[in-house]
This record gives sequence, structure tokens and C-alpha cells, in this order.
Amino acid sequence: GGRLAGGVGVVAGALGGLVLGAAAPAADLESLRITVIILALALFLVPILHSYRGFYLGLQEHNAYAYTRQLERVLRLLGIVILGWIAVDRLHLGRISAVYAAAASSVLAAAAALFFYVRLDHRNYGILARAARQQEEPAVQPQPVLKELFSRGLPYFLSALLGTLPMLINATFLIRALTGSGSSYADAKVLYAVVQFQTERFTALPQALAVFLCAGLMPLLNTAAEEHSRYAVQKNVLDALERTLYLVLPLCVYLLVLAGPLYEVMYGGSYLAYGEEAMWAESFQALALALSAVTTLLMLTLNLRRQSLFYLLTGVILKAVFFEPLIRLCGFSGAVISTTLAAAVIVYLDLAKIRNRFEVNYTRTVRRMFRMLLACLAMNGGFFLLRLAGLHPAAVSRPLGALELAAYAAAGFLLYYYITSLMNVPQGIFRMDLKQLLKQWLPHRREEDA
Repeated sequence: GGRLAGGVGVVAGALGGLVLGAAAPAADLESLRITVIILALALFLVPILHSYRGFYLGLQEHNAYAYTRQLERVLRLLGIVILGWIAVDRLHLGRISAVYAAAASSVLAAAAALFFYVRLDHRNYGILARAARQQEEPAVQPQPVLKELFSRGLPYFLSALLGTLPMLINATFLIRALTGSGSSYADAKVLYAVVQFQTERFTALPQALAVFLCAGLMPLLNTAAEEHSRYAVQKNVLDALERTLYLVLPLCVYLLVLAGPLYEVMYGGSYLAYGEEAMWAESFQALALALSAVTTLLMLTLNLRRQSLFYLLTGVILKAVFFEPLIRLCGFSGAVISTTLAAAVIVYLDLAKIRNRFEVNYTRTVRRMFRMLLACLAMNGGFFLLRLAGLHPAAVSRPLGALELAAYAAAGFLLYYYITSLMNVPQGIFRMDLKQLLKQWLPHRREEDA
């Protein structure tokens, strides 16, 4: 990790020239170099963090894994908003300081998640050490462990690598593609900041939520696949898809409908037109990426690893092929559309393969998804009534606007739950109503805290 971070710092200047292009002034190259160096600290922390996550996943601590994923996402978003506000609005350090704040928030989020695991490790290490001293059976030989590590761990590593390549294409070639399609360097730099450092942070939430919702089903699915229980595989595949759709769909609709107010409250109105268009496009991207993350996880769990890697590679190729043509055709949102297209193809290929191998019928999921979409329309109607009642988040101060956005979210999701519960959607997906779900979840959390 340390050598990797140092290497990134050394090549940061060269990366600046690659990303920004030959027209970039020296000040912009220096700013990008500082940003990459800050991110190098995250590159040092993240491998350590993932080693803890892997260890505790081996101990079946799935709740700790899911909790730290959400903690990292939330703290990163809060860090971007709060640190950026302090640096720009309070300390008056200039707009570039918001970029530094966004990079620093990644470091702080990784450090917070790592601190959680250090505390968990301190609490559990004594138990594990005593169990090891009392162990009478011989330890497992390293050769089978290493073999399983490479047979199971390597596909997950490669899938994570391939999954990040579409975003890496955006980060590396977006400014070059925009200037090549006729935009000025100044406009391209603004659009790059809007897409990479602002709107993309919001649309990362549905993907994190999707993985969190399905994490508990993966051990059951793995057991069903190893026991060749076709019915159990079919059940858990449909449950994973429906859980994801039930909570991710309304979140993406919220981002789509309130794109303008969300962007203006968080980042101001200077580039509102660009930000609103990016949020619109990225709300669809968020849904596609959330579903592709789940279907890829399903493929890996069902031992369809080679096919999954091939489909991910297909998605990367599609992203690279359509990236520049779509930017020329649709402007900067073409970068987002190309990612959405690639993710949608991955979802289709994954689901088709699972259907053919395990005879999964998606009719029930499609029917429930249609009911969810009807509830989303009702949720949009609720937003319209709130606007008629005088709630306009973009027309008030930022703190009050954030509260009004929270009111929109609360009213919208309550209305969504009410409409879907009338159609028995959450009862069918979670096998319980909201009261039963809270009764089951809250005592479990209290036991963990104790």
C-alpha cells in the first residue's frame, strides 16, 4: 500500500498531462497533482481496510461489512459537502479547495471505516487467541488455502477491477473528448468537475444500497448452489433482484425529479444547467450500475465466474467504443449514457445466463417492478403537491433547503411504501410488513451493540 501511494505521487504530474491534455495551464496541472497526491493516502488506507473486511467476512461478520460500506459512503458524501462548504464559503480558499475537500473526504471515510475495524479487532482478538491456544486439531495447511484464495478471490478482484474501468475512462479521457468535440478547455474543465466530483457522488448511493441489501442473501445462495437446490437458487436470485429494485427505484426517481434543487442546494447555482442535466442522466446510470453490481455478485456466487468476467469485459469494450461518439452526439452527458448502456448490457447478459443455467423465471419480478413504478408515479405526485404547498428548496437558504429536501424524501418514501403495501409488494418481498421488519431488525442491532 505504501509503495503504491508513493508511486502515484511520483507519476501525478504525468497523469495530469494525460487527463487535462496539452491545452492545460500549469496551475491546473499543479492542482490535479495535489489532488492525486491526496488520493494516494486513500490508496494506502484502502488495502488495509479491505484486508480487515475480508478477514471478518471469513468469520461470517456480514453486518460489519455492510455497516462499514455504508459508513464509508455516508462519510464521504458528508465530507464533500461540509469540508467543501468550509473551504469555499467560510475560509474563501477558492473553488479548487472544494476538489481538495472531495479528495480528502475519501481519505477520512476510509480512515473512519478502518477505525471501526480496529475497535472490532481489539474486542475480538482475545477470543480468537484463546480459541487458537485451546485448539487440539492440527492447523489447516497453507496450500489448500492459497488454492482457494486464488480460485475464489482472484475473480472477485478482477471483477472489481473491470467494474471500475468505465469510471476510469471518464476520469482520464472526458476533458480530451469534450475539447475534441468542440468545447473550450474552460468549459470542459467545468463539466469534468460537475460529473466527476459532484453529481457522481449522489448516484453512488443506490449502488452501495443495492450491495448492502443483498449481502445477507449471498451465503444462502452459495449454499443453495453447492447443494444443487434449484428451487432455493431461484428463490434467492429473485429475492436479491426484488429487494434491490424496491429500494433503489424510488431513490433514483427522487434523484431524477429533484435533480435541480438537489444540485443547487448542495453546490449552488453557478453551473445549475450542467449539474441538473448530469443528475438526470446519472439517475438512470445509478439504477443500471446498482443492478449490474447485484447481477455480477449473483454470477460470482453461483460459480459463473468466467462468464461474469467476460460480460464485464464486454461492458468495458462497449463503454470505450461508444464513449466519444455519444459525447459528440449528446454532449457531456454522453459519458454517462455510455456507462449506462454498458451496465444495462451486463445486467441483460448476467440475467440471461442465470435464467438458462438455473431456469429462473423473472415474470414475478417484472410484475412487482411494474407495481413499484406505479408507486413511483404516485410519489412524484406527492412532490408536486409539496411544491404547490410552497416548499421550494432552491429558493431558500441552503440549510433550510436541505431540510425541505429531507421533507420531500420522507413524504415521498412514506407514500411509496403505502402505495406498494396496498399492492402487497413489500410483504411479498420481505415476507413481513414494516412493523415486523422493524421488530426483527432493532433487537438484532441492540444485541450487536451490547
